[in-house]
Amino acid sequence: MLDRLEAVLKVEDLTKAFAGEQSLLGRLVARRTRVVNAVTDVTFSIPRGETFALIGESGAGKSTIARCIAGVLAPSAGRIMIMGHDLASAPTGKDAMRIRRNLQMIFQDPYASLNPRWRAFDSIAEPLRTHRIGNSRRAVRERVAQMLELVGLTPGDGRKFPHQFSGGQRQRISIARALSIEPALIIADEPTSALDVSVQAQILNLMRDLQERLGLTYLFISHNLAVVSNMANTTGVLYLGRLVEVGPTVHLLLRPRHPYTRLLVDAVPDIASTGKTHRAVKGETPDPANAPSGCPFHPRCFLAIDRCRTERPVLRPLDGVQVACHRGEDMRTIRDVPTPAPASELTV
Repeated sequence: MLDRLEAVLKVEDLTKAFAGEQSLLGRLVARRTRVVNAVTDVTFSIPRGETFALIGESGAGKSTIARCIAGVLAPSAGRIMIMGHDLASAPTGKDAMRIRRNLQMIFQDPYASLNPRWRAFDSIAEPLRTHRIGNSRRAVRERVAQMLELVGLTPGDGRKFPHQFSGGQRQRISIARALSIEPALIIADEPTSALDVSVQAQILNLMRDLQERLGLTYLFISHNLAVVSNMANTTGVLYLGRLVEVGPTVHLLLRPRHPYTRLLVDAVPDIASTGKTHRAVKGETPDPANAPSGCPFHPRCFLAIDRCRTERPVLRPLDGVQVACHRGEDMRTIRDVPTPAPASELTV
């Protein structure tokens, strides 16, 4: 049994590079393959029973990190450790299965993540059969029934096919499937973004309730700060594959010390600030294969100076968070920001 303060997941200097698409003429002229650094030197850890959120714009590298941790992608560099086991040097056979059992995923789209030809029972039972949990068919049936009830469905729902459920119910089945083998870590990749707004809060409340009851540990990936503010103990802000700010969620959202974090928070609709002027994130995210020199955010930053254009900042402690910004101290002079709306208000 892990101590609560011991990390279930440790990610150290994770880097993932891809060979980028390039025209034949470009390959002939450059005489080399274009490399895209999707993730660069990302480091974080998640203690048992807590939630770490990754936020950022599309293309920031959130899902790439999740896929590397899940073993779908092989990291180019760095180390990933789950329950003290280094995945890169994990053994094969039964020992590898035992280590992999500690990790499950809840995917973004419940319409695509369930096999349309399988009944709900079979989807939930699949991890049990794969990891050979349950020494009889009766034990598997009882476990599946228990999981269905745990997520607010009935054992009889196990006989239904995915098309007979609503989107929220399908995501409950996905949660039941992930919990069936009692993993140490659950990766939730935008688990509510494909759902109707009216059911998003229900799923989030269910995940939070299950975390409190079962001591679950989440890596939560989202672009929705209102969701993150209610789900995550700690949040990391990604920009162009790098962490630019990491810290306790409440500090990071109330007193952001990186201009990019501040602009993300300013973009959250807030009825109390109606009529006030907000800074918008200007420009487009740069091509990761041709990232700007210095701080990668400087072409879009409202505080950029010459140093930002030539020297890449590194994460350093500042006011209770870690921030990669040369002008983090100057962010203190900008007014604090209101907390995003709670998840309970994400209803129509």
